Amino acid sequence: MSSLDTSLALFPGFYRAYYERGLAQLQRKNADAACADFDEALRLKPDFIPALMQRAVARAERRDFDRAVRDLERVRDLPGSPTRVYFMLARIRTLSLAPDGTAIANHASSLFATLDAQFPRDVWEAQLARAVQTWASVTNLTVGVVADGGQPFGAPGLGQGDARFGDIRVGAQAMAPAPWPSRCRTTPSYRPPGRATSSLIRRPPSTARTTCTRSSCTSWATCSASARAAIPRP
Repeated sequence: MSSLDTSLALFPGFYRAYYERGLAQLQRKNADAACADFDEALRLKPDFIPALMQRAVARAERRDFDRAVRDLERVRDLPGSPTRVYFMLARIRTLSLAPDGTAIANHASSLFATLDAQFPRDVWEAQLARAVQTWASVTNLTVGVVADGGQPFGAPGLGQGDARFGDIRVGAQAMAPAPWPSRCRTTPSYRPPGRATSSLIRRPPSTARTTCTRSSCTSWATCSASARAAIPRP
């Protein structure tokens, strides 16, 4: 490190020395200092591909995923870009929380209003981030949270790296309760495909499928045990 400092003191326009010092800072887990050195190297040589790629790594370490992806996309678009940039891009995923009112088909997202009413925001956001990181840890991916612009779900755009929202978006909408059927029906038996009509196989009583659990049901005795346990006996 000291030799690089000396080189830069003697030759302040030596972009390669800034790059090498940035690598040393990155190895020391000092992402902020590494970014500063890569910035200076790129100021002196704007299309220096190794510095762009390593700055993307440093920015990802700082959880600055938006700008990390932009660095990698810039490398991808340069002549002579290495194949490795595609693998690096594939490993970075972003997550965004859609603001309330964001259109989800014919509904409006109410993620914040719904969860804020039940838990402090920092609690449920931390649990969501924990769940995502648990998934990411076994997929060899890096996932970071970015801002969401509130565009409708399913809006045309990039499948990955869209600057308007994350690759993974989270929203919430009310789900209508399933309507009650008009009467209770049970199907205690079934007919396997391809069997003759006479070969009717009887299901065990515990596997009878119940499509209605109305409290006013008059067929209590024919309902399955699990269905009877879920509702009060009429």
